Amino acid sequence: MEKFIHQLTSKLYSVLDNITYLDIEASKNSNKIKLIGVKFFNNQVYTFEEIINNDDKIYNINSLNDFIGDSYIAMFDLSSNKKFIENYINDKILDVKELVHVIKPYYSDYNIKDLNDILTNDKYISDLISIVNIVNNIIISIKKEDKLTLEPLTFKINSYLNKFSLPNWEWSELIDSVDDIKKLGSLEKKAEKN
Repeated sequence: MEKFIHQLTSKLYSVLDNITYLDIEASKNSNKIKLIGVKFFNNQVYTFEEIINNDDKIYNINSLNDFIGDSYIAMFDLSSNKKFIENYINDKILDVKELVHVIKPYYSDYNIKDLNDILTNDKYISDLISIVNIVNNIIISIKKEDKLTLEPLTFKINSYLNKFSLPNWEWSELIDSVDDIKKLGSLEKKAEKN
């Protein structure tokens, strides 16, 4: 576990701030669930890990909620973790798989390992690290393309949704918060050095 924590804090970066990435790993041989999280807040990286017994109907989620705080929450494929999310997490959660589907709709497979291979130059280490790297790659590609157009992609998506009286896309606010493409490049270079 120490090696994993070291990898997170020394090499991992996020183009988004005030966001918590969560991964839920269910054991096939027992009722144990492992919660792993990494939070990016004010250019700092915080980590979380806890193992819970899925048989506990009254699991105290306060430590996870304290870790998350007021940050956005992002997970990969909310449908596969729906039962846990409904029982323990009340906040709105952004689905990383949805982000990839919307921005890269032409991929044949949307599992974490394949997306890590396609979208990043990093070796697969864990689902959580891959989720962060996938989001970084997608947002960097959006922002680079936005520099070449008059209308940002999020504006186009939200305009389309609003035509049908639907709310803005959940990822829009976060994507729009990234405005400095030079900063993104320096973050990429910093991660490559580590």
